[in-house]
Amino acid sequence: MDYAQPAAVYRLYDAAGHLLYIGLTCNPRSRWKDHRKEMLWWREVAFKVITWHETRHQACAAESSAVASERPLYNAYETFPRPGIPPQPYGHRIAYQHRETRPG
Repeated sequence: MDYAQPAAVYRLYDAAGHLLYIGLTCNPRSRWKDHRKEMLWWREVAFKVITWHETRHQACAAESSAVASERPLYNAYETFPRPGIPPQPYGHRIAYQHRETRPG
């Protein structure tokens, strides 16, 4: 992974403008294709906002800060565990699959 290459922080919203998810990628189209296949909540996405950063390192810092402060519906980090809520079974970052399992 090249941390010196440009990377994007993206925000996914539902039709009502609720923030669903914040993610990071160097290739948004490819990442969203993965989300379509893997995330049950993808059908809720109505629009996307992308912010590009000069380096992946900068994007990682921006994403981490945004998730902590903006609290998207389907994001959580292992450093911010939510007791009793089952995360996805893979990856360092975890996302909740159903609104019903999301913390209140």
